[in-house]
Amino acid sequence: MEEDPEDQVKKWFEELIEITRDDESNAFSIGIHLPEPCQIEVFWMDDPLEGQLYITTDDNDRPDKEVLVHGPWEGSSFIQEVGEVAKSDRWQKPLPPPIEKKPGHGVPLRVDSLANATAQFINSMENSLWIEYRKDTPLFAGRRLWGSSQARIYPGNVAELDLEKLSQDAENVESDGQNMDEGQEEEMRNNEAAESISKIATGGGYIYKPVWIEESPEYTFFEKVQNKKPRTYDRIYRSQIQGVDIHAFRDGLLLLESEDGNEIQDILNTLFGIGIFHQFRTWQYLLRRELISAHIADGEIRKSSYELATPSGRNQLSNPSDRPDDSDRDLLPMEVLKRLINIVDVIYPIHSVRERIILHLQAHTHLLDSEFDASFVLNWTVIE
Repeated sequence: MEEDPEDQVKKWFEELIEITRDDESNAFSIGIHLPEPCQIEVFWMDDPLEGQLYITTDDNDRPDKEVLVHGPWEGSSFIQEVGEVAKSDRWQKPLPPPIEKKPGHGVPLRVDSLANATAQFINSMENSLWIEYRKDTPLFAGRRLWGSSQARIYPGNVAELDLEKLSQDAENVESDGQNMDEGQEEEMRNNEAAESISKIATGGGYIYKPVWIEESPEYTFFEKVQNKKPRTYDRIYRSQIQGVDIHAFRDGLLLLESEDGNEIQDILNTLFGIGIFHQFRTWQYLLRRELISAHIADGEIRKSSYELATPSGRNQLSNPSDRPDDSDRDLLPMEVLKRLINIVDVIYPIHSVRERIILHLQAHTHLLDSEFDASFVLNWTVIE
């Protein structure tokens, strides 16, 4: 008797869990790590295009190696069907801390992250009409949802992939690495050492509400048709604030060469606070969870982590699919940015002034969120 397609997918993921746990050193396991406890939930569309969204979780109150397969569904009903599954208790749980809940706002739930992942899946399936995705890999590089939970997308049916062959291919890659001669090994160690020396830790955040600095970017015809925006934008200015290098990017991302999160947050909030005294009355306070970690290597700045699990207009600017339309951004002239940086350089060492500016920025943010009581209390503190 032929096995049901849903059972085939379930069996495939169960074997995947076993393979990744059997040999931690296997290069195959580098792509996806599924330690105990682990659950995998699959959302499957098969018409007019076939693709699978699968989400890994590590809930202690659920069985290890639990695999749930939903579908296959037609594209016309896919969102509604996922929405029905999302009503279950496991998707109605609040997102784990750290979460800085604002007064007047509901607690973010897992279902919010599922909705974002579903939107990304639909966008990827639409793009597959004119972009050829590789189908010899399960696309293990996933998007983080919360904690170690991730969402991954495969443009087809993973059950059609040969797990044994994938594992063997990975072993061959590992074997190739082990067969390097001494000269190659030494060269690799030297390259790794040079890279570690050249890396400079940075952190920062986006100006919010979003801006273009100096001018909006130009897009190619292909980018306009696809509505596909670059993942990163060019760095257009570099300066210093109290000896700390600051890098400004076209899309309003500001990064500082510092490993001190408090210092980064205070410097940027001082700048944003001064900005609202100019014409930028919609700028808002930068929360700790909205900080972005990055590093500079070989002259390039690469973002290494940012929070996407908790809905926030600012942290979603890191994700191309969640960014606002270009028309929704203000324009920040370069001369104004330079002036703001110069003012912060003078004011930042004066602790009492800096604290009042940041408090006023917090109060102003509450005002923009229609949280009038909190805004009044903070501004009264500034007056006193």
